[in-house]
Amino acid sequence: MSDYRIRNGQLAVEMQPDPGVEEAPDAAADAIKVRTSMGYSPNFDSIDTDYLQASLTQSAPITGGGNVGFTLPCFLKGSGTAGTAPDFGKLIRACGLSETLTAAAVSDTAQAGAASTITLHAGASAVDEAYKGMLISTTGGTGPGQTRVIAGYVGSTKVATVYPAWTVTPDETTTFSVHANAAYRPVSVGLERVSIATWQHSSVGGNASRRRRLMDGMGTFRLGIPPRGLATIDFTMTGNLPAAPDDVSKPSAPTYQSSEPGPFLAAQAYLGGAKVKFAEFSFDLAGDVQQFDDPEAAYGYGPADILNRVSTGSITPNLTLNSARDAFSDWLGSTSRALWLNWGPAAGKRVSLYFPALRYTGNTPGETRGFATEQIPFRSVAEDGEVWMCIY
Repeated sequence: MSDYRIRNGQLAVEMQPDPGVEEAPDAAADAIKVRTSMGYSPNFDSIDTDYLQASLTQSAPITGGGNVGFTLPCFLKGSGTAGTAPDFGKLIRACGLSETLTAAAVSDTAQAGAASTITLHAGASAVDEAYKGMLISTTGGTGPGQTRVIAGYVGSTKVATVYPAWTVTPDETTTFSVHANAAYRPVSVGLERVSIATWQHSSVGGNASRRRRLMDGMGTFRLGIPPRGLATIDFTMTGNLPAAPDDVSKPSAPTYQSSEPGPFLAAQAYLGGAKVKFAEFSFDLAGDVQQFDDPEAAYGYGPADILNRVSTGSITPNLTLNSARDAFSDWLGSTSRALWLNWGPAAGKRVSLYFPALRYTGNTPGETRGFATEQIPFRSVAEDGEVWMCIY
């Protein structure tokens, strides 16, 4: 019987500022909690020699260059403290998203409001889109108790456009709060890489652990949100092999964030500006991670890079009348629709996903437990806006 089990291990990740220079993730401080089980994929060329010889047996191959990959399944959850990045934030950054941490809420009294906007106070940021993707709540005055995602912000006028429209239009008496948060958005410049280390521990006390590593890594992720279930974010990372797996002393115990994921319950879900019920939802960022050839590199590849994103997904809402949602006509007319999902039990544990522009790529009738549904595959087509993730 093996002394090493897939459930007995740990993962640590560190940002890597310099290409070709591996970082050493701290097993405790840089730990990320993952679900069972992590995957490790060494991908190296097997080169046939094909010598002539006095036998029908093929001559032995030679192992050439290659790279390595990790699959790292996580739950989509907050850190437990609003304004603090979740433990997997480093992986999100390595998937081509920027990170903005807002440690304290931005709260004041509005200057004005309209059906889908609110004018923040004079001291709000003068930077365009400074609050885009973040969550704003009305806290007093006219129309309190409403939470919306900020879909756009003009720094010169302090006007924030919200999605969906307000139920009660705010005015100059309305107080508001832009929540403390960790916000992520896709970018095309300033991409970051990571170094990764995993340890597989022995079930026998005192035995060494098997360590596996990756450097120069970038990746992509897939989201899954089952109603009543736990949302997942599963990463696929690609990079260079710093060294072969080795046996090392068991490292320090990981220091994990204490928060647990919250089920997708008591959520806000809006598609095309209207509330939507759905049985299934998935989204694939689909970053195209490649490595250019480098004859100077130990295994023939340079650092990983993201060359393209063709983000796709699928939602299965309940069937409605066309007057409520005409997804078939939206598909044929190449009409883009926004989607917003927002849930979580408390500050630091809430998650918002905003998709500014989904273009449908099909429409098929279906059923869920006898209820009529429609299967709607889509492409997320907003430039550097495939998904805006806010954890608050």
